[in-house]
Amino acid sequence: MPEVTENYIHIPIAKKKKDAELRTITITKGIKALYDVKNKKIVTYIFDVNEYTMKEAKKWIKEHKAKSSMVEDTLINLDYVIYKRNELSDLQREEVFAKLDEGQE
Repeated sequence: MPEVTENYIHIPIAKKKKDAELRTITITKGIKALYDVKNKKIVTYIFDVNEYTMKEAKKWIKEHKAKSSMVEDTLINLDYVIYKRNELSDLQREEVFAKLDEGQE
């Protein structure tokens, strides 16, 4: 259920699991998200109340629904890079980041 606090509008988009390890990530100016690291899912979007109303925040989520899966895929790939960074050569790192850049276009 959406919630408004003094500074933020919280809109859950998925159920948070009990074992969730949450990380706050920045999506864009005025928008953050709670990302479940273990289950590789965005569970809640967080909107700055100075930038968005509840109606605008819900509209943004509806308009960006397809992009949210791309963000999750990018985060999964980034987690993999961070996990494997000591095992990857410099060339392999460049290849992984090039693939991530291609996916954002």
